[in-house]
Amino acid sequence: MTEFKPKSGSVIIEVLSTKRTGTDDKSGINLTVINKSKKSVTVSIKNDDTSRSRVKISSTSGSVTVKR
Repeated sequence: MTEFKPKSGSVIIEVLSTKRTGTDDKSGINLTVINKSKKSVTVSIKNDDTSRSRVKISSTSGSVTVKR
């Protein structure tokens, strides 16, 4: 096991998604992001469906920014 030691003042988490394939496509994720550090955390969600998002940020704690 290796400790995660970012050298910059921020952490970026990229979440890759895809457009839905039809009305029966109900796949998705509820994500909770908890930041207990002094660094800022950015969650960058890419390629998500614009009308019915697959990625839902349920809650955040600390310095967390969500970009779509």
